[in-house]
Amino acid sequence: MSYNVAFAYTRATKGYEGVVTWSTFASKEDFDQWYDDSIKEQRRIVAEGVSVEQCVQLVRLTPMACRYAAAFQEAKNPDTGELDIEIFVRKMLEIATLNAERG
Repeated sequence: MSYNVAFAYTRATKGYEGVVTWSTFASKEDFDQWYDDSIKEQRRIVAEGVSVEQCVQLVRLTPMACRYAAAFQEAKNPDTGELDIEIFVRKMLEIATLNAERG
């Protein structure tokens, strides 16, 4: 049986802080083995051993401010730090679409 865990990124992930995501593991034991100190530094557990539907709902609850910060982070060139406007606009449109779907 699969084991689902929802996470929120921590401050260590910079612009992704607060963004909720989830992963599926083969078992609780597999999750416990994977969730080591380096992972704990980047992701805190929001819920574990929950259904896919609950994970999806938790992801949808990610605050919009966190989504905007992540979009900004993703649009920055990792080598130069410059903002790629096209990527940023595309990410912002994705967020707007998601927000509209949420009602």
